[in-house]
Amino acid sequence: MKIPENSILHLYQGSPTIELLEKIGCDEHDINGAKNEEVFWLNTPGPIYTTQTDNCGTGQPEAPNNVGGDENYYEFIFKQPLSTIELNQIKNAADIDPFGGYYFDGNNYWTNERIITWWSKIEIVIEYMIDRYEEELQLPLNAHNTLFDFGKGPEEAHFFGPVTPMPENYKSALDFYQTELKNYLEWYMVTNNKSAAKLNELDFNWSEKVELDKKLKNFNPQTRDLVRELPKSNQNQSILNKKKGF
Repeated sequence: MKIPENSILHLYQGSPTIELLEKIGCDEHDINGAKNEEVFWLNTPGPIYTTQTDNCGTGQPEAPNNVGGDENYYEFIFKQPLSTIELNQIKNAADIDPFGGYYFDGNNYWTNERIITWWSKIEIVIEYMIDRYEEELQLPLNAHNTLFDFGKGPEEAHFFGPVTPMPENYKSALDFYQTELKNYLEWYMVTNNKSAAKLNELDFNWSEKVELDKKLKNFNPQTRDLVRELPKSNQNQSILNKKKGF
């Protein structure tokens, strides 16, 4: 497995100090999330985790190799950073999350017992991400746009999810789960908790992912004309968001 480069290896070794937090651009507001909120179930164990983030779709483009989105595009860490570049990208995703839902003290939360319990449900995580991968491959280019009326008739505006579909993001997560996750978790338990534990082997049928990877090679989403799709009888109805109510 790939282990984090030496420049960020300290992230994986015990409770973060104030000096460490400052070094990576964090402070006391970026810890203790797990004490007050539920850790999002899709987070891969490690030093960084999310609780309740925004769903405006900014995190995935900022850190496509590390940050994922659920069916509503609430964000989570599917792969912990392996390099300074990935750490900076995750930090950028955290900085632009208006909910402040990213935290950097996961080492305090992820005991070996919690990691083993999380791993026992990994097939549920994988199946969920395969479903998300398939859904993303079916989206048009402007799938997350909405019609608004700003006083000149209905216009497209984007307020939900990434600007464009990101199936590559889900492929990246699944590639990691398939080839590196188990070894990473076993390494992390030793590195953070100073105690080794052997995880059960993952016996999963990856055939559906293989087919989705083939579809990804030919993925060419088209742009929907939302204004044209809107029935004329509805164009002036209250289902459109009015500027004064926005």
